[in-house]
Amino acid sequence: MPAGRVHESAVVATPDSPTTLTRDSESAQQGSAAAPSSMRHYSKRKYIAAIASVALLLGVALLALRNAGNYLIVDNPAKSDVILVPARGLPLRYDRGIDFMRNGYGGHVIADVPAFTYFGHPVPELAQQYFAQQPDLAGKVDVCVVNLTLPESEQAAKCLEKFQPKSVLIVTGQFQTRLTLNIFSHDLPQYRWSVAPAQRRRQYPVKWWTNGVVAKTVFLEWSQLVWWELFSK
Repeated sequence: MPAGRVHESAVVATPDSPTTLTRDSESAQQGSAAAPSSMRHYSKRKYIAAIASVALLLGVALLALRNAGNYLIVDNPAKSDVILVPARGLPLRYDRGIDFMRNGYGGHVIADVPAFTYFGHPVPELAQQYFAQQPDLAGKVDVCVVNLTLPESEQAAKCLEKFQPKSVLIVTGQFQTRLTLNIFSHDLPQYRWSVAPAQRRRQYPVKWWTNGVVAKTVFLEWSQLVWWELFSK
C-alpha cells in the first residue's frame, strides 16, 4: 500500500446486515403509525355521515308531521251536476253544500241523512223541516236516508241513481276530504268527482298539534287512510 494513503474500508449492506434490519424496522414503524391514523380519519368520517343521516331523517319526519293535517285536506271544487253532502246530520256541511249550489257549483243538493232519531224525532224529518225554512231551496234539496252501518260509497250510489249525474261535488269535513275522494273515485268511477271542505276558513299550515280534538281527528283520519290504502283499496 502506498505510503500516506489512508485506508478506507467499504461497508456493504447485506439483507441480514444490521443496517438493512434497522431500515426495515423504521419503515415498519412508520407504516404501523400511519395505519391507525388513517383508521381514525375513516371512523371520524363514518361517524359524521351517520350523524348527518340521522339529522336528515329527523328533519324529514318533523316536516312530514307538520304537514300531516294539510295532506288530508283536498279543496278542488268544480262545477258539477249535483252536490253530495255525506253529512251524517251535521248542519255545517249542509249549509256549505247549499252555498256551493247558490254560487253555481251545482243545480241540486243531495243531503245524506242518517236513519235514526234525535230526542224522539226522526232525523230525516228534522232535515226536511230545516231545509223548508229556506224558500229558495224548494225542489233543489233531496234528503236521502242512509244507513250508517253500510259503506258510505254504497249509500251514495243509491242516492245518486235518481239524478243520473255525470259529475258530483262532495262537501265533507276538511280532514275527511282526501279519504272520501279516494274512496268514491275508486268505488264509483262512472262519476267525475271533486271535493271541498265544509269549513270556510282554514289556517295553513294546519297546526293540528295545538288542539287535542283536532290532533285526535287527524290521527284517526290518517289511520283510516293508511288502512284503506293497504287493505281496503
